[in-house]
Amino acid sequence: MATQTKSKNLRIDITDLIAERIVTGFYKEGNLLPREVDLAKELNVGKSTVREALKGLSFCGFIQAVSGVGTQVRPCDEWNLLDEKVLKWLSVSDDWLEKLAVYVLDLREILEPHVAKLAATNAAPKNLLDIETALHNMKNNIGNIDEYNTQDARFHAAIFKATGNPLWNQLSYFMFSALTNALAMSNKELTEEDLQIAYGKHEQLYFSILNRNKKDAEKLSKILVTEAVDILKAHHL
Repeated sequence: MATQTKSKNLRIDITDLIAERIVTGFYKEGNLLPREVDLAKELNVGKSTVREALKGLSFCGFIQAVSGVGTQVRPCDEWNLLDEKVLKWLSVSDDWLEKLAVYVLDLREILEPHVAKLAATNAAPKNLLDIETALHNMKNNIGNIDEYNTQDARFHAAIFKATGNPLWNQLSYFMFSALTNALAMSNKELTEEDLQIAYGKHEQLYFSILNRNKKDAEKLSKILVTEAVDILKAHHL
């Protein structure tokens, strides 16, 4: 079992390394990767480890095997950005973090007000507890921006889960990872006073969902997303 775990961890490490080389442009779009045997020699691992790593990257849309040519890096618009692993790989690049922040905000503007309205209609007791817990943790971490951002992302992901719709629930995992990265970019210039104000508006959204007030939940969600757009434009765009 220990040997299997070590082998799995090594494969993940190699996958991460090659993915990060692609994200940072070390291997550019359309380039061919080195042969498996050459990668194995460079990275001091077995060919089977490299082969499994490349399978994972292919599944995520990063590379493709071209018959008679080799393994080619695919265009970034073909990468599976809804995959949590891909979001983790993209986070090594400041350029990609900024792009993701914009992409996520576009998505939030369209989805979140409707999601908040659904949550106000369908949230179960456990969903309400999850939203409340994330909110409580936001308040307790106003002086710790990294943890505040994590709990902020958890708050919004919990609202997606509270819709009672399995598809929105699946999207909550993406939203948590994507928002964690996006908030790290958009919130880094905010003061503790700014975070205290933002917390208050999240609290209002929570109570609107708790009280089954669909209209207010939708309205407050729009306000939060609009302010997030304004913050990003003011500091980063």
